[in-house]
Amino acid sequence: MPSLQWTEISLRASRRAAQFAARRVAHFIWPAACLHCDNVTYGGPWCVACRGQLLRSVSLAACPWCGAALPGVGAGCVQCHDKGLPHIDAVIRGWGYGGIARSGVLAGKFHGHWFALEQMAQPIAPELASLHASGTELIPIPLHWRRRLSRGYDQSRVIAQAMATASGLPVGNLLRRIKVTQPQTTLISRTARLANLEGAFTLRRPTDLTGRRFLLVDDVLTTGATAIAAARVLKKSRAKWVGIAVLCVTDHQEGASNAHGNHVLMIP
Repeated sequence: MPSLQWTEISLRASRRAAQFAARRVAHFIWPAACLHCDNVTYGGPWCVACRGQLLRSVSLAACPWCGAALPGVGAGCVQCHDKGLPHIDAVIRGWGYGGIARSGVLAGKFHGHWFALEQMAQPIAPELASLHASGTELIPIPLHWRRRLSRGYDQSRVIAQAMATASGLPVGNLLRRIKVTQPQTTLISRTARLANLEGAFTLRRPTDLTGRRFLLVDDVLTTGATAIAAARVLKKSRAKWVGIAVLCVTDHQEGASNAHGNHVLMIP
């Protein structure tokens, strides 16, 4: 029975990989629909208008500790009250999770348009330049191998590779996901999300990380449960500094809606 399951997963992954490759080639030959507004677009995931709006709406000015949008210049964070997230030393983000950015993430994560994730990573890369001197490594937060095979790729690694290409930072492969977890988007509360990720990550091999610095990479930061679980593993092995770079952060002071429209408690 396990071999049949493995064969089914492998065949599904092969089909998806072929579909994704064909889709990417076709996207640059024939007109396609913009991921957000459905207008015709050539050679990219968005039409000219939506791409321009996306680039203009990059919102890097946010709480450096939790990534939430700040209410004004010089204002404190009403989300984490400047206390940040456990085990996370800094958050770098591109957008609030909504509008064109949300359309790009969902298309890239669930519908095979991973080249949208690559393009969204590029405007964030300049923010990583200051990390060169400290020897910081990019660490994509990994999917479980079963989910990666089913999807055909790991969206966090796609984003990390694009950031690495644009910034020059190296990409590491330290973490492994050892637990098949329920999708975070299906869980309502922060408590449930934290419990779901308990024991989900480990190092690929026992390593002393004393003095080393890492920047985790993921697509969306909502409650921070996934980032906290991954950072905990690195800090337990004595990493000096662990931050996270994400395409989007859900920007709500009291709560947020996940990908399925459910309410998610955001206050740490």
